[in-house]
Amino acid sequence: MDAAAAGREALDPVWLRALAWVEASADVFEIREPLPGTAALSSLKAAGEVARLAEAVGRAPGLPPAAQALVARLIERSWRSFRDGALLAELLDARPDLAGLGALYAPFHRRGLVHEGTRARLARLWSAPRAPFPRASGDKRPEPGGGVQMASDAPWVLALSVADAQQALGFPVPEERVAGLLAATLLGRCQAGLPDAAFVSSVAHAALFVTDCGARPLAVAPEARAHLRARGLGWMNQCLARGDLDAWAELVLALACVDETEAAGAAEAVLRAAQRPDGSLPGRPRLAYHATLTGALASFAATVGLARAPRSRG
Repeated sequence: MDAAAAGREALDPVWLRALAWVEASADVFEIREPLPGTAALSSLKAAGEVARLAEAVGRAPGLPPAAQALVARLIERSWRSFRDGALLAELLDARPDLAGLGALYAPFHRRGLVHEGTRARLARLWSAPRAPFPRASGDKRPEPGGGVQMASDAPWVLALSVADAQQALGFPVPEERVAGLLAATLLGRCQAGLPDAAFVSSVAHAALFVTDCGARPLAVAPEARAHLRARGLGWMNQCLARGDLDAWAELVLALACVDETEAAGAAEAVLRAAQRPDGSLPGRPRLAYHATLTGALASFAATVGLARAPRSRG
């Protein structure tokens, strides 16, 4: 590496270098058809997560033109891989039980990329009669599409993801329903526990979905925000001690979503020390890419800040 390249690496934030790695690693996020199938759904989820990351970054006002262009290219690439939304429509016809995958469609809709067939199918599935609140199931269960394990509150966290997607698509979602779902999660219950991957994933996803990636930090009740602030750094230190940068970055993001970024400490320095020369970050086997996506958003939250809605509801 020449001196100029080394200087750019020292100045570029972790999130920008990570996004460049995502763009250069198209094969990692390629959707493998035919669908459905566990491996194919996992690739669908990965492509959707890129869109979610890029959409969240793209909300920031005053983003440099080069970063804006990179965000646009990543979202457009994911949209093409979803066959401009048609792939989700076909999947929902074959697997109506996967209506929760509407959460993967929401970032596109927020960017004005609309597939009317997918939207119509989601509207029909979401309007079907349902119980007031999800039923609890086993101790741990996977997210749709396989991969990250979530804790015993998974039904409520996944219901929050649907509520977030419904709001993105313009469907009315009563505030009391969202508050009730959050109250049933580990975050809403102010649950103390060992920050293993399942526990952290549930806490972070609850914060992400209920706040719309930090746009509405006050959507999380004050006692839950205080609990996350008080426990977050200790949990993060435990994650680092066992070498789980992915879970650590999820906690940074959770804190940022409730406007408690300072409680995460020197997040950018930790990420910079861990980032590889190619821009990626070390993750767990099978989902190694996930740490780079989560780390990118954590870095962005720490250095630029998550975009806030004009008004926060609480």
